[in-house]
Amino acid sequence: MKENNIIVKFILPVITVVLLLISCGKYKAATGSNTDNGSTTPVDTSNGVGVTVAGGNGDSDLSTTLANPFGVFVDSIGNIYIADTYNNRIQEWAPGATSGTTIVGGNGIGNAANQLYNPWGVFVDNAGNIYIADTYNNRVQKWIKSSNSVITVAGDSTAGQDSAHLSNPAGIFVDDSGNIFIADEANSRVQEWPADTSIHYGKTVVGGVGSTQLSAPVAVYLDKTGDIFVSDYGNNRVQEWSTDTSIHGPILVLGNN
Repeated sequence: MKENNIIVKFILPVITVVLLLISCGKYKAATGSNTDNGSTTPVDTSNGVGVTVAGGNGDSDLSTTLANPFGVFVDSIGNIYIADTYNNRIQEWAPGATSGTTIVGGNGIGNAANQLYNPWGVFVDNAGNIYIADTYNNRVQKWIKSSNSVITVAGDSTAGQDSAHLSNPAGIFVDDSGNIFIADEANSRVQEWPADTSIHYGKTVVGGVGSTQLSAPVAVYLDKTGDIFVSDYGNNRVQEWSTDTSIHGPILVLGNN
């Protein structure tokens, strides 16, 4: 049932995150063109036709293919990082490449350091380190570029509701200080885990009772002011939590419950 529902759950979040990134000014492009943040290669979109930049060759585990990819991240030079979910790996596609390179996973389903289990989310920080929402392992993994090693930075492969555990982490966002914000989907909350990896628990920053309640959140984004945007999948809406202390409770950005 998980695999049957997973693709439906991700369609709305992907559209939502794109809209949020645009509205928050992360991506800016001239009329009739589209570029990633910092990319020097514009793509003409004036004719309304999309361009395949990764995959499109079937759903096998070859380097030229993807299988139900969900999360995606584009770095400042145009490299595309893809949570290739059913292949249990993270693929990197260089600009204009016809095949990808496996950075993390690709070693079958499992919870070893070199394995993933249906990853949904991916985020790359300014140092090139890759954070992965290893969804069915109930953890967040970090690939450290300088040492080519992988460590667990949130959760511990066991689902749970307390502050030390996650349950189906979906979307992730890492701020400039290295704090990790996680859409903890099955717990209907957003957790913040500190950059200090010696601290093995997070805190709930979004979620709770009444108007602050979430239902199966699957994507999270922070803007430059620290406002938190959440794709509240189960409630068919996008919510914003402001850092302005005069605003009590969430702001409805999209949707109407």
